[in-house]
Amino acid sequence: MASPIKRKTLAQRAVLCTNPAAKALLELMDRKKSNLSISRALLVREGVAADPFLLADVTAAKELLHIVDVCGPYICMLKARAHSPFVL
Repeated sequence: MASPIKRKTLAQRAVLCTNPAAKALLELMDRKKSNLSISRALLVREGVAADPFLLADVTAAKELLHIVDVCGPYICMLKARAHSPFVL
């Protein structure tokens, strides 16, 4: 009979991790109690009921920074790609 799988907490995994970037991410995920990440940016506009799974292109750095300010406390990672220079 196979032994049961032993699951480790994020903090336990961080202690064992040798990769500095992965270790920092695991520690952040443990501290925030979140594994949420955003790819590009969620469509967040005042007065608009946006689908939380709708991805939108961000055309200005100010827009991206606003999204980071709003979502930052709840996420552990933001993945953004720039296809053209941001407008400040």
